[in-house]
Amino acid sequence: MPRFGKARLGNGLAVQLLERRGLPLLELRLVVRSGTATEGERPGVARLSAASLGTPARWGSRELSQRVESLGAQLRLQTTRDASLFALTLPEAALDEGLALLGTLTAAPRWSATEFEQLRRGELARVSALGSGSASWAASVALYAELFRASPRRHPYGHFDALPGDLERVTLADCSAWYDANFSPRNAFLLVVGATTLEQLLPLAERSLGAWQGKEVAPPLFFAPPAPRRLRTLLVDRPQAARVELRVATLGPERRTAGWSKLAVLERLLGGSEESRARNDLAERGELALEVSSALEEVAYGASPLVVSVQVPIERAPLVLESLLHSLAALSKEEPEPRALRAATAQLSSRPLFGLDTLAGAADQLSQANILALPDGALDEFRADLAKVTASQVRGAGRAYLTAPPIVVAVGDAARLITPLSHFGQVHVLNPARDFHVERVVTQDPTAPLELQRSAPGPLDPRP
Repeated sequence: MPRFGKARLGNGLAVQLLERRGLPLLELRLVVRSGTATEGERPGVARLSAASLGTPARWGSRELSQRVESLGAQLRLQTTRDASLFALTLPEAALDEGLALLGTLTAAPRWSATEFEQLRRGELARVSALGSGSASWAASVALYAELFRASPRRHPYGHFDALPGDLERVTLADCSAWYDANFSPRNAFLLVVGATTLEQLLPLAERSLGAWQGKEVAPPLFFAPPAPRRLRTLLVDRPQAARVELRVATLGPERRTAGWSKLAVLERLLGGSEESRARNDLAERGELALEVSSALEEVAYGASPLVVSVQVPIERAPLVLESLLHSLAALSKEEPEPRALRAATAQLSSRPLFGLDTLAGAADQLSQANILALPDGALDEFRADLAKVTASQVRGAGRAYLTAPPIVVAVGDAARLITPLSHFGQVHVLNPARDFHVERVVTQDPTAPLELQRSAPGPLDPRP
C-alpha cells in the first residue's frame, strides 16, 4: 500500500499528499469528519448544511458551476454517516485555483430564508421520490432504524436518511448551528493525489485554507444498541408490488478490532461471492436466477452492519427468506470448505489494490481510511491477517455474530406477505407514506403457510 506525506497547517488542518506522476491531473479531497451521525434530533441538517456550503455567499449555484468549469475541473459533494466531503478533480496547473475554491466553500452558509427553503424543498422532493419509487431505499431506512434502535436514546446511526417529516422541522438556524458545531479545520483533513510535492502544496494550502478557523470537535456519543432477543420482520408496504426487496442483517465488531478480517471473510462466504453459502443454498432449492449480494459496511464508530440482500418475485419471497435464515444458521455452526475460504481471502486481499490504479480511486480509498481513523499501514495489516484466517476462526466469527436473531426487512405487498412472514416471527407493517409509521403488528404463527394467496385480498386491515 502506498505511503504518503503528512503536514499540518497553522490552523490545525491536516494535509496529506500521495505523489503520483504520469498524469497531468490532481485529485483533491477536503473532508470534514462530521456527517449524518452528528444530526441528533434534526435528521437532514448535515446534508442541507453541506449543500448550502456548495453555493457560498460570493456565488450562486450557477456561478459556482461556471467557476468549476472554467478550471476544467469537476466538483462533487458527498455527505455520509461519518463525513462531509468535497471532491475536486482538476488539471495540475490549476492547483492554486482549486485550493482557493475549496477555501471559499469552507465559509459559513449565508443563505437567505428563500434560498434555504428552495434547497429544503429540493431535499423533500428527493426523499419523497425515493420513498415512493425505491424499494432499496425504503429497505435501508427501515433496516438501520431497527439495527440501531435504542429507545429512549437516539443512536447516531439510527437513521439512514432524512424523512419528509424530519425535513419539515429543519430550519436555517439549525444549519447554522450544525456548521458552528462541526465545521472546523481541527475536525478536517485535505488529501491530494497527483503530480505535486509537499513543498509546492503547503504554501498554496496555507494561503487558501489557513484563514479557516474553528474549535476542537468531539465525536458524537456512540453506544452498543441492545441485541434483539427474537426474530422480527419489518414489512414496508408497497401495495400490488410484484417483487420483494429482502434484507437480513446483524451487527458485527468495530472496524478497528482484531476480529474485522474474520468477519470480512464471513461476509464473502455468506453472500458476497459466486460460491457463497446463500447462493448455493438457493441454487439447491432451484432459485438459480436470483442475484444475492452482501455488504459489510465500514463505519467510523461502533458496530458494523452485515447485510444480505436479494430481490425476488413475491410468490417466492417467504421460501427465499427461509433459505437465507438457514444460510446464516449454517455458517454459525459449520466450517467453510477450504476452496471457498481460499477464494474469499484472495478476493478480499486483492480488492483494495484495484482502487489504487487510478488517482480518483486512490483518493477515495485513502480518504475512507482517514475517515475511519485507521492507522498507517492498516490495509497492509488487514491483508496480512487475511492470510492467517482459518476455517475454525471463521466458524467462531459466525458463532459470535450470526447466532443472535437477525433483523429481517421485506419491502412488498403487505396484504399478501403478512401471513406467510409471520411464520418466522413477529411482523411490523410500516407505511412509507407516513414516515414509516407502524400500521399493524402481527404476532408470530409458526403454523402459518409459506405459500401466498394467488391474488391479493382487499385493503390491509389496519386493526392490531
